[in-house]
Amino acid sequence: MTNSKMSMPTPYGGYYQTATPLDDQELTRTGPGTPCGEYMRRFWWPVAMVEQVTDLPLLIMVLGEELV
Repeated sequence: MTNSKMSMPTPYGGYYQTATPLDDQELTRTGPGTPCGEYMRRFWWPVAMVEQVTDLPLLIMVLGEELV
């Protein structure tokens, strides 16, 4: 029950394919207001080493958003 168009001519024949699929915008964009961005913001992100944390705020860019 295999489709002859979908089967590779050799085992592991995908290695020889030159075409790459396009980026899935819903999964690869993590900016503010994007589905993946909203999901990723629900988790803890280590963004600085302890040595970098001082009395002054540290400006960083995480997931396409500048944070202090």
